[in-house]
Amino acid sequence: MQSTRILYKTLVAITTSAFLVACGGNAASAYPDDVNNCNDSTLAWHFDGSSAWNSSNKNSVRAAFNPIDNALDYDGTKLISITESSSGIKVGMKSMGQYSYGVSECTSGASVTINSDFASSNAFLYKTARHEMLHLAGATHGGRYDSADGRAAATMSTCLSPTTYPGTNALEQDAAAYENFLHSSLSNRQLHANIGFEQGA
Repeated sequence: MQSTRILYKTLVAITTSAFLVACGGNAASAYPDDVNNCNDSTLAWHFDGSSAWNSSNKNSVRAAFNPIDNALDYDGTKLISITESSSGIKVGMKSMGQYSYGVSECTSGASVTINSDFASSNAFLYKTARHEMLHLAGATHGGRYDSADGRAAATMSTCLSPTTYPGTNALEQDAAAYENFLHSSLSNRQLHANIGFEQGA
């Protein structure tokens, strides 16, 4: 079974086959060269029925997935389809301690699990749910210095704490461009002002 684990909250150093990574302060660290065999452009999902869910955090998770589903290619076609269903990817929530914010798996039954210990924050749910679902769509982590200074953390950033999550629910330019790179059917994976970097984000 292969899993992708994200976002450690406290000061921690992790040795991988390629790097030694450490994030300072109240930050987070994760494997910078995570292997990812997930790459789906059509994603059906459902809540796992756990008692940890309530209507408010369910709605936050739905809201987190909507911007991925709404992103369009240069010609106006949908890049990734995400549909709530009665089967497919199991989206769960459970206590995972202070070191892990969420985990996704794409083999032996695709799933997303969110740490309920931080789930009182809508910003945490928006960011973590979207991060994990984009893993299943093929996205890997941004890199060892992707948000080390805590500014404008992108969805696939790994070096951050919950307090650096944007307070609003939006798919930032980096993630929209990443969707385009992964799943555009157009030649050269074209970018434009709505899915590129012309707006300076």
